[in-house]
Amino acid sequence: MATQNNKSKSREPFVATYRRIEANMRAKVSSGAWAAESLLPGRRELAKQYGVEVNTVQKAIGILLGEGLLRSEHGRGTFVSPAKLCDVPITEGDRGVFATKSLAIVCGWPEDFPRYPESQNIYSYYSITDALENDFLASGGNIATYYHLAPKLEVYDVDSIKSKYLAVLADKPDAVAVVMMDDAVAEEIAALTPPSIPIIFVMVERSHPGVLVVTPDHYTAGFMAANHLIEAGYDRLAFYSPVSMQWAHEREAGVRKAAARYRGRVGVDAVIESGVIGKLPDWDGLTQQWASGLIDPAIRGIGIVGVNDYVAAAIVSIAKQFGMVAGEDYGIIGFDNVTTGKMLGISTMAYPLEEMGREACRLLSAAISGRECAQHSIVRFKLIRRASTRPMSLPKDSDTNKGGHSWQIEGVN
Repeated sequence: MATQNNKSKSREPFVATYRRIEANMRAKVSSGAWAAESLLPGRRELAKQYGVEVNTVQKAIGILLGEGLLRSEHGRGTFVSPAKLCDVPITEGDRGVFATKSLAIVCGWPEDFPRYPESQNIYSYYSITDALENDFLASGGNIATYYHLAPKLEVYDVDSIKSKYLAVLADKPDAVAVVMMDDAVAEEIAALTPPSIPIIFVMVERSHPGVLVVTPDHYTAGFMAANHLIEAGYDRLAFYSPVSMQWAHEREAGVRKAAARYRGRVGVDAVIESGVIGKLPDWDGLTQQWASGLIDPAIRGIGIVGVNDYVAAAIVSIAKQFGMVAGEDYGIIGFDNVTTGKMLGISTMAYPLEEMGREACRLLSAAISGRECAQHSIVRFKLIRRASTRPMSLPKDSDTNKGGHSWQIEGVN
C-alpha cells in the first residue's frame, strides 16, 4: 500500500540551480531591491551569497543580459538596465483607429510661457507634450490641439480653468491628455470628463485614483541617487528637503532604503524642515541654516542628496565658504537636471520627460482600442554623473563618524 502511495505522489519539477538564481535576480530587479542603473555585486560575491560556483552565477546573469534586463560595461561591471515601460505597444490595428481620432493636450502652464526661460525648468515639460504629440501623430492620429488653461505659471483659478476646460470638451476631442496640472485642478478636470472620452494625466505625483496616470518614480530615484554616492565611496549620507511634499518624502524613503542595505557602514542624516505645501519656502535661508551645521571641513566622505538641483546648488555655494569642493571633499547629487546644476557640475537624477510623453501615448492607445492596461504607469529617472560625485577613497583609519551622527538607520525595513 505504502509503495503505491509513494508512486502516486506528484513530484516537484526539477529546476536547475542557475534558473532559480535567475528567478531570484529577476525578482530583485522587479521589486526595486536592485534599482535601475545600480551596480551588481561582483561575480565572486554573488556566488558566495548564493552558495554556488561562479560559472553558475554567470549563466544566470547571461540570461538576463540577453533579455536586456541587465547591461554590462567593460571595466566597470554589470548594471540594472533602465526600467522598461508599460507593455502596451501600439499595434497596426490601433493605427487604423487613430486615423479618425483627435487629441486635446491640456497644459498646466500659460500659452505665452517661453520654451527656454533662463531661470526656470518648467520649459522642459514641453519635452513631454512634444513626445506625446509626435507619437500620437506618427501612429495615425488626426490632430493634436494644445490648450493652455493656466493664466500664469503656477497660478490656478479653479473656476476659470473649469470653464475653459468645458470649452475644450465642446470641441469634441476623442481623447484628452493633461500635463503637469495642479493636483486639485486635475481632480476637477477628471470629474468633468465624460466616461466616453479616454483621459490620461502626466503628473509629478499621483494624487487621485480612478484615471490613467503617468508619473516619475521618485522612490527609485532617491534609491539610485544614494546608491550612486555609496558606490562612489561616500560612506556617510545626508538627505535634505526644505519642503514637505509627497514626492520629496518618496525620494527620502528611497535614500533610506539604499542606506539600509549598508547598515552598520553607512548612516543617514535626514533633516526635513517642513515648508508650506503649495508655496515655495525660503530655500536659500533654510539650506544655509542646515548645511552650515552639517558641513565640517574636518569631515570628509559625506554624500549629500538634495531634494532638487536648486537645493544642491545652494549647498555647494555654502560649502565653498568652508573651502570645500564637491567631488573632492564631499559628494552631492540633486534632481531635475536644471541649468544651474549643470553649470556647477552637479550630478543629478533627470526627469524622464520624453519617456513619460511616449508612455502616455501608449496607455491612450490601449484605452482608445479598448484593451486592458495598468491605470498607473511609473517611469524611472535617469542618472547623470558629473564632477560632484567623483569617486573618492578614504584612508582606512579615517574617523568618518565625527559630530555624533548615527550609523544606524531608524525605522527602515
